[in-house]
Amino acid sequence: MSINNREDANKYYQQINELIDDYMDKWKIRPSNLKRYLQPGSERFNKFLHRNNLKEVNGIDRVLSDVIDDRVNMESDGVLTFES
Repeated sequence: MSINNREDANKYYQQINELIDDYMDKWKIRPSNLKRYLQPGSERFNKFLHRNNLKEVNGIDRVLSDVIDDRVNMESDGVLTFES
């Protein structure tokens, strides 16, 4: 599988956004820590994609990196707040 058009890209971005939101809520992890935890090319990064049946999608690693970077930027801008 691969991301061939805008609709595919939107579908995968939405799916990854939901997975990252759920992951952050479940584990109460900050986006900056999540970025360190799920570095592209790392074993954890690949396991995250494999666990969610996304490993076979060409270009999905870029989508996951974009979503994590977006969350980190929102955190640094003060848009996201977390309870201690």
